[in-house]
Amino acid sequence: MAEPDTSHVLSPPAAGEPATPPAAPPTERPSSPRPRIWATPLLVGLNVVGFAIETRLGCSPTDPTVPQLRAAGAEFGGPWSRESG
Repeated sequence: MAEPDTSHVLSPPAAGEPATPPAAPPTERPSSPRPRIWATPLLVGLNVVGFAIETRLGCSPTDPTVPQLRAAGAEFGGPWSRESG
């Protein structure tokens, strides 16, 4: 019976050989710059600004009440803006 092909199996390094092959030299950076990420920082910034405005308008930063939120504009648009029709 023929022996199975084991050429694809990694064997431990022999005595005196390094455990891993030497690293390849660093390659040059791509010529095009990385794409600019702007959406997430924009959304985080808008949320921080909204939080600051609500706090300045009298909402508690840790436990706002419904009247405080309504006074800061939480019901802007009225109930018609929540209708599904």
